[in-house]
Amino acid sequence: MASLVSAVMPSSGNWSSLARSQLEVLQSLVKKHLEDPSLTDIASADDFSLTSTERGIPRYEHSHLVAALDVILEYQRNRKTTYFTVLGTRAQTSMGTYRHDPRTRLIELLKRWLRTHAANPNITEDEVRRMCGLCRDLLNYPNLFPSRNKTSFMHALSEVYEHMELQLRQVLERDRTCAELAARCLSLSRNLISDVVAFLLLAATHLTQTDGLPSLEVVVLWQSLPASRTPLPSRTDPQLQKVMQDAWQTMLGMLVSNLLSLRWTFHLFAGNGAEEELAHAAPEGSTALIEAPESIPAGFPAQVRRVREEFETGHFKTSGLAGPFREPAQQDARENLLIAVESLFDLLYLIGEVLSQFHRISDSLGDYGMIRVALWLHPCLDCMVEKLQRLQSSLKGLNRAVDAELVIAKARGRSLKKPLPSERMSARGHAAIQRALDGRDCHLAALLQSLEELKSHSSPERLPHVVEGLGDACSQLQNVLSSTHFRARVGDAFPRLPPLANMGRASSRPALRIENGSALEDEAPMGDYSEPEEEQATSACVPMHGPRCIPRSSAGERARSPQPATSAGKDASAAALSLPLPNRDRAREDSPDKSAFQSCLFFAQGSSRRSGSVPAAIRATWRALCGFKETAMLPVPPFPASLPPAHDTVAPRAPDSGAPSDLVTNLPSDGWISHTGPRGRTSWHHKSLGPAPWGNRPEDYSTPASALSVADTTTLSPPRGPRRDTNPFSEDVRQDPVEMGMQGSQTCEASPDVAHLSPLSFGVDRRSTAGTLVGADSSMSLPRDKESIRTLSTEFTPSSTPQVAPTRIPECADTPSTSSRLLGASPAVGKKMPPDGDRGRESHAEPGKATAGTPSTGLRAGCLRAEVHRLTTGVQGWKRHDCRSLLVTGSQLLIYEKGSVDQVKTVVDVGAGEVERCCLVGPGIMSLEVHRKKRRSSSLGRFTSPHRGGGSRSDAREQKLYFFEFDHATAAQEFCDALASLQPLPNR
Repeated sequence: MASLVSAVMPSSGNWSSLARSQLEVLQSLVKKHLEDPSLTDIASADDFSLTSTERGIPRYEHSHLVAALDVILEYQRNRKTTYFTVLGTRAQTSMGTYRHDPRTRLIELLKRWLRTHAANPNITEDEVRRMCGLCRDLLNYPNLFPSRNKTSFMHALSEVYEHMELQLRQVLERDRTCAELAARCLSLSRNLISDVVAFLLLAATHLTQTDGLPSLEVVVLWQSLPASRTPLPSRTDPQLQKVMQDAWQTMLGMLVSNLLSLRWTFHLFAGNGAEEELAHAAPEGSTALIEAPESIPAGFPAQVRRVREEFETGHFKTSGLAGPFREPAQQDARENLLIAVESLFDLLYLIGEVLSQFHRISDSLGDYGMIRVALWLHPCLDCMVEKLQRLQSSLKGLNRAVDAELVIAKARGRSLKKPLPSERMSARGHAAIQRALDGRDCHLAALLQSLEELKSHSSPERLPHVVEGLGDACSQLQNVLSSTHFRARVGDAFPRLPPLANMGRASSRPALRIENGSALEDEAPMGDYSEPEEEQATSACVPMHGPRCIPRSSAGERARSPQPATSAGKDASAAALSLPLPNRDRAREDSPDKSAFQSCLFFAQGSSRRSGSVPAAIRATWRALCGFKETAMLPVPPFPASLPPAHDTVAPRAPDSGAPSDLVTNLPSDGWISHTGPRGRTSWHHKSLGPAPWGNRPEDYSTPASALSVADTTTLSPPRGPRRDTNPFSEDVRQDPVEMGMQGSQTCEASPDVAHLSPLSFGVDRRSTAGTLVGADSSMSLPRDKESIRTLSTEFTPSSTPQVAPTRIPECADTPSTSSRLLGASPAVGKKMPPDGDRGRESHAEPGKATAGTPSTGLRAGCLRAEVHRLTTGVQGWKRHDCRSLLVTGSQLLIYEKGSVDQVKTVVDVGAGEVERCCLVGPGIMSLEVHRKKRRSSSLGRFTSPHRGGGSRSDAREQKLYFFEFDHATAAQEFCDALASLQPLPNR
């Protein structure tokens, strides 16, 4: 029997040798990968004994960690030991449980770690990576852990390792939000400021009263502050106040106590519960906090200056400094201490008052809200980094002086000047500076890294990515809400709601109310930065269906034919297409993906304006790929019957009985006729609207201009030779200026009715690919090419049609080049220009003598022009905003687009009294104040809703203030005199 037992069970010596080898390997691997002191001593005889095999956590955050825990528990439940008991002459086999062997110790270590971190939502990559490395190294010792059970120890460990790998992947893929990064910055700031305050109280002082404080955290120091300075009177401790009474009376103690009494410090360390507690506190107890925003911050820099003056004069009796730092040779150490106090004062405001408000925005609006305020956030973060670096430099200098004058000098046996800090003060001060600056994972380094991550995550370049994620979420939600499974689950009692696209467009943006009672509302176009000198109108997005984009009509709106304008002054009352909400029945038939994504765009429109973060080209490409285009331009009434047909007319198609499938309208489905024009373009017309635009017989005429797209509009003009540069601002000296003048003269004489038309007569929407003819009887889609515009105007404007003079046309046709000096100055400012027929007879420069930078055509008498810089006011004085061109012609001042010499941005009618004041405010700097009726920036302005006050848009007034910097003071004076001479007599 004894031989049988020895054959089955190993001898105690062999078994002890194997257990010792296992413990040695486990101990070395655990110390290699883990840093937690409670887990590193796996060989302890008093720890890691057998515990319960239940999960032990009510809920979890990480499914892979819980799965690994279940694998370990299942292995431990099935793990049994077999042993023999001898009863008399019979041997019996029994099953037992391992309780304290090396494998049990490792299993208990894994159970403890998994139970702790499975419910931790903020698990870090380093923690998972360390445990994953431990499991991987243990798999290298299969012979050290033999097993006869069905589920071996190495098999269970391999499953745990796989779950750890998956969990590590999830942690790495998880994108931290701006709100989390801002919260981490606030948390690290609390740790840093608390340790810096402790170091300032302990390092270079003799304030031995701090030994009586159980902790040097800010919340404990509040309890020891005097009653007149404590922010929370209900939490004061009379015993601690008595202990620290003398310490707060010193110079350094008073500086630190004032820092602790700031409202910013209270906001950073107290929390939300303390705000309510403070509101119910006694009035006399909260006096310090109420006065903090005014009295203490205003007087704190002066107090630091007084302390510096006391140090310079050698008055150290009540300074609180230790004896070695009162020597004249330690002036640098004293200066570093005061610089650290000043930097801490600035940081408390930037973190407790500024960064905390940004954190509130990110909590409410997420990454999108933080990106929207990145224009202000990033400079604030840069300022915080600068203050942190200044604090770091001063604290390192002070710490070196403390080590040299106190620690090293005392260790070498030198006599030190009293008073001296206690040993506990030195130990606590060294620990505080190690946590703040010198440690491997110090607070300041972690805070700088978090601020950099916050800056990168809130970069405006991430806005398309954020909006794309939002659009994908809306698309998926729309798919779910429109599915049959959703209706089957919720039943018929669930209300019939409009799609997300309708909800996004129908919802009005609420005005932002601020404390002074004023209301702010964003009115700039989506994705465009609205400059101070112009109010832009919102351009709506219309889904593209088929080859043409036709605006939808609401159920209650009748189809209307465009009405011609009667005069140029009434262009605001011209017929316009309304932009109603889409028909509900039709909207339900839209693609869920398109509707949801469109709703995302309209949802983001309210707050995504003035960003300037997405370039126009990228935004246009993105919108085109998603199936959106700009609002359709106004249709053109039928042309007269005398219009000649195009050369490439194609036989029309037979009228169809049904309406086109891609047309959204309220007209009946019967009565539609179609006509196929050049290039196979199909136009649709309903008989109830009258005769077709292409005439009585569709086969006699080609497709009218209203039925052509923008790309086909150029087919209306006859073939032309190589395109010449007709831009009057061009500096292309290769073209003969005399030939240009003759060409312009011939054009004017051939069609005198349209001689007044110029590129400035067309209101071109810079955000679209077509322009709208402003001031004429009709509107039509036009290409942006200026020569095509002139050709179309000459060929297709009937002589019988009365023309209306367009508004705000410059009287000077010839405009100067892009030279940076004042050109064409003439005392005859305001003198009437020659008639249009004489434009070609103007004197020009001789061919071949023009050089780069000189005008290719001469300026007409009375025109005054200069290149200037538009200035804005800043903290440090004037700041150049952009470069503009100014042109005085007739009684008008033309302000061109920035960096452009052929696109007019603003026309100021000086003769009509729109200039309120014009004067020189500095050498070469002209101030121009404009007060006039509010004008639209594009033809889409007429589609916007009236003002909330009830008045019409035509009654609104606008006031603008410009500052222009000239190259020479004489040019500025001449421009100012010219504008003054054009003003009406009451304004002079």
